[in-house]
Amino acid sequence: MVKDKDQNITGMVSFDSPVEATHLETRFINDVNITFFMEDAILKNKPNQVVRGFTNFKDEIICSCIDVSGDTTIPIINDINIQELSSKLVMRNINSNINGYKIFQNGFRSNKLICKEGINGLKAEDIVTDSTNTSILPETVFNSLEIIESLNVENINNLNLNTFIQDIIKLDSTHEQTITGQLIFKENVHLAGDSFIKSINSINIDETLSTDSFNSSMQYVNGCTTIQADTAFNGNLTIDFINGKQLSKLYHSAALNTGNLTIKGNLVFNNEQSINTIDADNIYLNGDKVHHIH
Repeated sequence: MVKDKDQNITGMVSFDSPVEATHLETRFINDVNITFFMEDAILKNKPNQVVRGFTNFKDEIICSCIDVSGDTTIPIINDINIQELSSKLVMRNINSNINGYKIFQNGFRSNKLICKEGINGLKAEDIVTDSTNTSILPETVFNSLEIIESLNVENINNLNLNTFIQDIIKLDSTHEQTITGQLIFKENVHLAGDSFIKSINSINIDETLSTDSFNSSMQYVNGCTTIQADTAFNGNLTIDFINGKQLSKLYHSAALNTGNLTIKGNLVFNNEQSINTIDADNIYLNGDKVHHIH
């Protein structure tokens, strides 16, 4: 045999000293079936290995993840006594006795529970169940509560529930709702149905004018009203004063474009005018008296 060439050995070979080989093909070493041994061995760097049958580990094993489908006997895992831990666990699907004081941080649900000392300071007979009409006598704090059926309660978070229900405004209701007091809405509010509101933002609704041109009812304004923007009235408007001037007096003393007009006193035109006929005692044009007009 030479060490730098590939060789086929057909007979039995015994090595008296250690041998190192890059690649070796054989069936048995020291009367051990190498193929079966390699298939059944647990390798250090091979991922997702499956161990079948009974295996006894005499030394410590370190692994990132282990999944046991059957029974296993491991006394200590991560320096934790497994038997001691098992005696303190609450099994989900096994009827067992629980010893000691337990705190459940993510909620708790049980089909049947026998508790001698109580839960959260309450006696077992005072706790509400989903099958009896029992009542909670002392004040109780729930971190999370789901109500499936009816609940009779007087106060929630120091709020009287009866008063709260009477004062709420339902978003969808077939019955008329009456609201007393002042309400403040921080967002826009859309009223789809009829509503009767006394005032909005300290403005009396009865004193506002409707811009609906199809409103057949007469609208009245009492007192002085200041309009800061251009306003168009499509219907009839009855008004006594505009800008402090009596409108009826201005109308009777105004010179209209159409019809005959008798003016007592002097009349001065500051701009160009077109007049069909003038009958006047004296007429002045640009300061000069006009004797004849053709």
